[in-house]
Amino acid sequence: MSTPIVPRCEAFMIRLRPGALTEWIDLHANVWPELVEEQGRVGISTMSVYALDDERLVVHSVVTRPDAWERLIDLPVHRRWVAESRHLNASAQADDTVQRELLPEVLHLDFPNPDDPVRRAVPVNQDGETDDHGR
Repeated sequence: MSTPIVPRCEAFMIRLRPGALTEWIDLHANVWPELVEEQGRVGISTMSVYALDDERLVVHSVVTRPDAWERLIDLPVHRRWVAESRHLNASAQADDTVQRELLPEVLHLDFPNPDDPVRRAVPVNQDGETDDHGR
């Protein structure tokens, strides 16, 4: 019997170089199709990016594998992408990876059915596991 795939949310922050936000958005709005394909293959289902300011971005993703981002970072197509966008990304490293500042999930709200009157907040522990204390 195989283990069911349970999507989970992950978030991290990256830093841009001053004045790079508009060009970063334009570049990522036209991401390479082969990179998109690999993102799905490694287990990244969706990704949204939020700007805290002109130099700090929060990347939120839904992943189906806990190691999805690590798998992507090691792929040649991702390293080429980082090399191509290095001039914009202050978090880019010499080995064509990106330094991610992981953001811990502190609360997860589960709304399985809008008609279900039971809605509750579930705390998340430091390991990223829900901790509902047996409730």
